[in-house]
Amino acid sequence: MYMKITIATHNQHKRDEFIALASYHKLDLALSMTPVVDEPCETGTTFIENALIKAKDTIKAVAGQYVLAEDSGLCVPSLGGRPGLYSARFAGEAANSRDNILHLQALLSDEAKTQAVPAYYYAMIVILRSPTDQQPIIQEGVMNGKVLVEPQEDIDGFGYDPIFIPDGEHKTLNQLPKQFKNAHSHRSKAFLKAIQALTKE
Repeated sequence: MYMKITIATHNQHKRDEFIALASYHKLDLALSMTPVVDEPCETGTTFIENALIKAKDTIKAVAGQYVLAEDSGLCVPSLGGRPGLYSARFAGEAANSRDNILHLQALLSDEAKTQAVPAYYYAMIVILRSPTDQQPIIQEGVMNGKVLVEPQEDIDGFGYDPIFIPDGEHKTLNQLPKQFKNAHSHRSKAFLKAIQALTKE
């Protein structure tokens, strides 16, 4: 079933990842980025609230298309679930992935007695069918693992992938084949469930 879906994001990397996921799961989708110029302020206190804020902002500008919005983050139980909602700006509003990783490792090095601590990636996906949709599709995905505490030589990569080791693996998500992430990531799980729910209607 062919569908056009607008992704409520300005992040080209995230759009490319959704395109890769659609291809991996053999979904016949045309995915485009939001035409909204200014990103809405993510003032929610939960992943669902932030995803809904982005979806509602985009659906007003897109006639006759579904809108998919996603909010995700890395959660470390020993840090009370941080970075969580603030994963993308954990080290500050202007922080990049490297800054965030170094900030996280600095916090963990003060507390951890081991080289890695339990953590998980969490994703929440919302699909709106129209601006008046009162029952949006909402699906979540989780990928459990651990994060490396010790500084790494190469921490260039997307998000916290360079220090995240999925359960059952010995390499970081950054080092594993892209097909592994397409199959097992938190975003992949939430995305597939959301699209399946939409196509069953």
